[in-house]
Amino acid sequence: MKTPPPPTKSTSTKARATTKTGSRHPCRRDPICPPEIGARSAAICQLANICYWLNRPLKWDPAKEEFIGDAEANRWLDRPKRAPWIL
Repeated sequence: MKTPPPPTKSTSTKARATTKTGSRHPCRRDPICPPEIGARSAAICQLANICYWLNRPLKWDPAKEEFIGDAEANRWLDRPKRAPWIL
C-alpha cells in the first residue's frame, strides 16, 4: 500500500484575502465597506449625539459639513487645537 506524498503547499484552512492592491497577507482582510462609507457612517452617529446633547433637531449640510444656521451646534464639530498643532 502506497502512502500519499507530503503536501507541497500549506494546508492551512484559514482564508487568504487578497487586498485591492493585490498583496496577499494571511492576517489582513478587506474591510466590509469602503473607508469613505465607514467614515460617513461614524459621522452620522456623531451628529446624532450632538442633536441629543443639545436636545433639539438640527439641519445638516453634507456639502459644507456643518449645521445650517446653528453656531452652537457647529462648535461641537471640532475642538480648539493646542499650540503648535494646526490643521
